[in-house]
Amino acid sequence: MNYDASPYYDYFGDGNYNYYGSSGLPENFWTLFMTIAIGFVVVALLVSLVFYIFNAIALYSIAKRRRMNNAFLAFIPIANKYYLGKIADDISRTMNKKTNHAKRILIPMVIGVAIDVVGSFFAGLGTALISLYTGGETGVAIIGLSIVISLFSGAALIVSAIFKYIALYSIFKEYSNSNAVLFIILSVLLSISPFLLFAIRNKKSGYELWCEQQTKQAENTAFYEDSSNQSNL
Repeated sequence: MNYDASPYYDYFGDGNYNYYGSSGLPENFWTLFMTIAIGFVVVALLVSLVFYIFNAIALYSIAKRRRMNNAFLAFIPIANKYYLGKIADDISRTMNKKTNHAKRILIPMVIGVAIDVVGSFFAGLGTALISLYTGGETGVAIIGLSIVISLFSGAALIVSAIFKYIALYSIFKEYSNSNAVLFIILSVLLSISPFLLFAIRNKKSGYELWCEQQTKQAENTAFYEDSSNQSNL
């Protein structure tokens, strides 16, 4: 018995098959997926840019008010984290303390980035060996090594981040003592430190307020002494 499939050709034909594609999904699915993915990337980049701008302006403004040198470093990636530490060190200096916030932030961060570059190289090498079908086992081993290297990189970057938050707390305490704990908690949990720094960038530091208080007390003392001397005359 011969089975005639011709009546079903229009349904099962190339036109309908191509519509769903080899994956069983509509052809426009991948276009929509890529559009959404690109949209997320663009939004993420814009948000990162906004955070970067607010952070740079805040650090630059604070540094200029403190009359620090090389305030332009606030606008340079990686260097701006170092400069945040320099501001915290300058705050310590006004209290006759010597700290190394800047170095403690920068050194582990540079080490972490360098290790991450090495790890990325090994990851790429391992992937290439696997794709060649001739060094599969070696490729897997190299990728495993890259994962271990990445763990060391992550540990170094975490250390740098801890020192960054310590320096950040010093700045918050200097410019908004009553809100310092709240600000550092929000910075850790929500990563909004650029906006918090921006909000306090033009406030007087604790040292400035202390100097004003000392000057006022000295003026009052001089006034009362002068009044006392005149009354004795």
